[in-house]
Amino acid sequence: MEDKQANSIKTMGLVIAIYGGLIILANAMGSLIMRAFDFLDELNHTDESMPMQFLFRHYLEISVWMIVLGAGYLIGGLFLRKCKRWAALLISVISCLLIAVIWKMDLAMYAEINDEPVYRFIGAAIFGSGIFWTAIFCVLVWFLNKKSTRQYLH
Repeated sequence: MEDKQANSIKTMGLVIAIYGGLIILANAMGSLIMRAFDFLDELNHTDESMPMQFLFRHYLEISVWMIVLGAGYLIGGLFLRKCKRWAALLISVISCLLIAVIWKMDLAMYAEINDEPVYRFIGAAIFGSGIFWTAIFCVLVWFLNKKSTRQYLH
């Protein structure tokens, strides 16, 4: 049983590190492409009623914060593989921050949605993705903080 739990923690650390690396890569490349081809200037002058307009107006700021959070996930995941207690705490805190960020962005986008039927579908998709990611992060925090996991962390 001990080896199974330790292996689960190390596997979770690897998955979290990979996820952190993907967050960094996706946001860095997105920011570079948006800046290099001046997509942000063009997108900032489109229809203000579009739900994604909030993201376009704040794209670079959101990307920088996501890169910082992704770096925390990457570091936390690598050290979780070494069963470090502080890494589990770091990952738990970042997961809670990501839940807050997801819901702030979701609510900001939802506030910009018109009352047209096509936008109602987009609104449902926005909240569906928020619920999906919240559930994943809550399960992660639960796993990292349950007693059987904590006993292997030092």
